[in-house]
Amino acid sequence: MCTFCHRPIKASQVPGNNKHMEYKKPFEKQIHWIIIFGLIWGITEIFLGKWLKMLQPALFGILMPFFTLIVVLTSKRFAPVPGSILLMALIAAPLKFFFSEMILHGAFMAMILEAFLIEFALGLFGFNWVAFVTGGVFVELYSLFHPLLSRGVFCQSSHFILFKRWLENLIDPGSAKSFSDSSVTLVLLVSHLIMGVLAGIWVWLSIRYFIREKT
Repeated sequence: MCTFCHRPIKASQVPGNNKHMEYKKPFEKQIHWIIIFGLIWGITEIFLGKWLKMLQPALFGILMPFFTLIVVLTSKRFAPVPGSILLMALIAAPLKFFFSEMILHGAFMAMILEAFLIEFALGLFGFNWVAFVTGGVFVELYSLFHPLLSRGVFCQSSHFILFKRWLENLIDPGSAKSFSDSSVTLVLLVSHLIMGVLAGIWVWLSIRYFIREKT
């Protein structure tokens, strides 16, 4: 009930209300958003990924999932239908395959699994900040353990080795000492978790601000 005019307020007018994101919009009216964000996702993976690998390869495995999450989670504001992120992955993965040096099944497996993890979090918790943060953490953890899942290696993976060297040079440059694998693993784990949480909170707050401004 509105305090000033004594008229009932619709649930969809309440900023941040989950019902604002109910799937009332027909699927046909969401297709163009799915295509647009699928293309944005693919372009982000190709060009931003290439730039990050050249600029800071040691942090690529942490930063690339973060930017992917920003794009993918934001897409849910415009295409909230369940499974929309999986459809976007079917657009982004071939795009990445054709314009970057990547094995087709590798691109599909990574992107489809990332999309599934986010959709799973949204299906589990609904459209709220918990789901966004959980989805972000899932994707970052997948990025961390991807070498272990795909090739059966972790401490011998390029992501781990590059990050270990970067960390040693950052904390104790010029020293002959080497950090233990367990210490590096802990730092990597915390870094991935922090970036997953930050991505989820950032997008959720941005969506709430957008809704508040619109209403």
